[in-house]
Amino acid sequence: MIKNSTAFGKYRCEAKNELGTISREIQLKEGTKPDPPSRFQLRGVNSDTLDIDVGATKSHDVEPDHSTIIGYRFELIPTEEYGKYRSWERANRRDFDVEDGVTYLLVHLIPDTKYLIRVAARNAAGLSDWTEVKEFSTHPLQPHGFNSGRGAPGRLATSAMVALMATVVAALQF
Repeated sequence: MIKNSTAFGKYRCEAKNELGTISREIQLKEGTKPDPPSRFQLRGVNSDTLDIDVGATKSHDVEPDHSTIIGYRFELIPTEEYGKYRSWERANRRDFDVEDGVTYLLVHLIPDTKYLIRVAARNAAGLSDWTEVKEFSTHPLQPHGFNSGRGAPGRLATSAMVALMATVVAALQF
């Protein structure tokens, strides 16, 4: 951590050995952490997957700089576990790079579990403050091919639909 603004500026690093010498110059610039995502929407959930929209956009017209959002960090923790420790230290952290217009799928969740989740934006300077905490519950695990009689597809069919939607979204990106 830099505590004095005089540390910013140009630096030269030089390495020498019996094979030769190489040097590189870098510019250390002051950065500002990003704002938290303005959109944080839980779009859908099944027994082991959560679909989240944070309004991700990747500018293809402008060269990225130190303030450009380059990714997002999601933290989620079962509500029961958070209740025991009152801390996010045991939370599951998942980092994603920015992809234009995509939603993010958090997979391998525990069926029939209540979770807390929050998200922060990331740029070259670090992480934003966290968004507000949201709560959601995964669905109970249903046997293969099970249909509740209300037209609800089983876990495998739902997972297949989520995977198909992600494939279609990815294909539309190209």
